[in-house]
This record gives sequence, C-alpha cells and structure tokens, in this order.
Amino acid sequence: VETSGATTIFEEVNKGSNNVGAVVVPVRLFFLSEFENSQFVLDKIIQAEKCKESTKETEVIGATEKLGKGGVQVYEFDYKLDSIRGGMKRIFYVAFVDSKKLYLLNIVLMLTDLRALMVHRSFGVNVSIALCT
Repeated sequence: VETSGATTIFEEVNKGSNNVGAVVVPVRLFFLSEFENSQFVLDKIIQAEKCKESTKETEVIGATEKLGKGGVQVYEFDYKLDSIRGGMKRIFYVAFVDSKKLYLLNIVLMLTDLRALMVHRSFGVNVSIALCT
C-alpha cells in the first residue's frame, strides 16, 4: 500500500495497526546531524504525536545514534503511544540519509498482543544489525 510517499511493506492480517512501513524523501541534507541530535528529533516526533486529537499519552523508550555501513549516520527512535484509535502501540523508527535522500523505516505494533511485542524486539534488533554492519 502506498500513501503520501510512504509504502506499507507488511501489515498483519486482521490487525492493521501491526505494520512495517518505509518512506524515502529527497532532502538537501548530507547527514542526519544537520537535523540536530537523535534526542532533539525524537522530541519533535513526540510533539507531533501529542498534537493529534487521537493521542492520549506517549512514553519515550529511547533514542540512539549509530554508524551504519559506509559510515552512514543512523538514528533509532523507540516510544509507546496510547491512542483512542487502536489503544497502546509500540513504535520504532530507523532513519538515515544517503545520496541526499532521507530513509525512514517504521514498525508499529499493538501492545495488547504479547507475542507482537516479542516480534518487535527481535525485529528491531535485526533492523539495527542490517543497517549497522
């Protein structure tokens, strides 16, 4: 499914809230650090989430910075979102800039399903390994 420059890579059957998506956006940046550090970017993401009418609560899990293949700077963001649309979700983002394109991978999983949480943890680790080795 493609919408507004975003592509849904995976969506769990009967659980549209569990999904993996990607966005590629042309930018004038060479490095993510031109946006500031990962915590600053995560704060902006959380502010945007809080502005949505559907958001009840957010909880930051963390923001990290790593070097990926070829020295590409990678930011990872992890937070929980409680929404009137779908309840409690865990959201994980991986972001990097390469060839003046911003790449965003996001993983959204409902926390009402413990099995989904375990998949999220293992998948998030695999994404980090793939980008950073």
